[in-house]
Amino acid sequence: QEFIRTRVMAPGRSMSAMRLTRPFAWWVPVFMWQLQLLDAKVQTGTLMIGGNVAGLRWKYLSKFGFGLGVGQYEVRLKLHGPTQLPSSIYLDFDIYLDEDWQRVQSLPPCKRESYSLSRKTLPLMLEASGEWGEWQLGAVEHRVRPHIWYFALSDCAMSLPHGLEVDFELRARQEDASEFSIEVRQMLAVHGATLLSYTIFLAIFASCCLQHWHAMGTMHPLIWVFAAGLGLQYTSQASYMAHLLRYRTDGVGYWVLRAVSENCSMASQVIHTGLLIIIARGYTLLASRTANLGIVKLVMSFVLITHFALVGLANWEDDAPHKHHENEGAIGWAIFGIRFGLLAWFLHAIRKSRNSAGLKVCAFLRQFEAAGATYLLAYPLLLIFVQAFAPYLRHPILRVGLLSVQLASDAWFARLFLLRGAYFEVSTFSAPLLPAFGTYKVA
Repeated sequence: QEFIRTRVMAPGRSMSAMRLTRPFAWWVPVFMWQLQLLDAKVQTGTLMIGGNVAGLRWKYLSKFGFGLGVGQYEVRLKLHGPTQLPSSIYLDFDIYLDEDWQRVQSLPPCKRESYSLSRKTLPLMLEASGEWGEWQLGAVEHRVRPHIWYFALSDCAMSLPHGLEVDFELRARQEDASEFSIEVRQMLAVHGATLLSYTIFLAIFASCCLQHWHAMGTMHPLIWVFAAGLGLQYTSQASYMAHLLRYRTDGVGYWVLRAVSENCSMASQVIHTGLLIIIARGYTLLASRTANLGIVKLVMSFVLITHFALVGLANWEDDAPHKHHENEGAIGWAIFGIRFGLLAWFLHAIRKSRNSAGLKVCAFLRQFEAAGATYLLAYPLLLIFVQAFAPYLRHPILRVGLLSVQLASDAWFARLFLLRGAYFEVSTFSAPLLPAFGTYKVA
């Protein structure tokens, strides 16, 4: 049987704060909105607690995944704003194990402690003066496997006569003083390896582009578009790596860099999808189907803005109790639906192009269809796949899977555009005077 221990520690020195907040001219408003959402989760949170309404007497605060060994946490409270009380009171700080959390949520708020679901309850002082109370420290110990612990604040004794806004600060760290929750513990190494891989890949890609330029005397617009997507992905990895390096030392990181990373990654994925659909519609393959690119650009712009908005909403509820990776819940299923819609469009475009294509082009389109469908299905399949794992494993599995798919798709596109393979043989890609995207009109 697994050994799990919780214990209270004497007040002591503060630990670095645990804040697991994640992050073209027309994206600026969306990006700034996302930064506001991220800013709302800085260092301390504010909640309404107390009064006669049962739902206001028990409030979820945060969660943290502790690995093997002894992990520590600390918490303190204060009244929000200039509010004062006649005398200091105590509120209950409850901690719940992930194995009990589903049952906790199924019970009425003030029944959760009485059913002995709280593994430890600590009294937290709310100073009458409105100043911060003393830090209350505790620890958990795991010997078999990691667990996610959920933290909540309750006033089931009705110490507050009516609802009041209360500020809280909660901090946690692993046995080795790491600020990373167990779900993201290995992400520094993963993103470091990914950044190194992209650095090597970019050097090879740049060399191949120079050779292509010397051989053809020009660079096709598709290569420029793909290069932009590759640059966005590299920016994403570099920004997230810088965020993680900072987070390792202070438990906060750089919110702006995280937001830049998530948006750049999403933009890179949308560019990949756009390239798949453009080629599936016959661009560079069928002369009769090269005048309909305007609608593709319009739809992909809308998809990109929608994805940016979803990323912002995901950051807003970053520490929600049901979230164990960045796209869990309604946000992830919304992206799931968008990807399936794009897959349907891609497959429809492939079928229409086949009706007008010769044997060689049809043979290429079959291979192209398999590769494109694999890319577009990767996110939906991974989203379903990770649900079979323990909550603390979902984030690393999903993140590693998505990074692997993105790196593989970048390598595949580079081979498609720069090597003299099947695509080169059946397309007009090698022609030096192909018109650019902007010269086409919407049919």
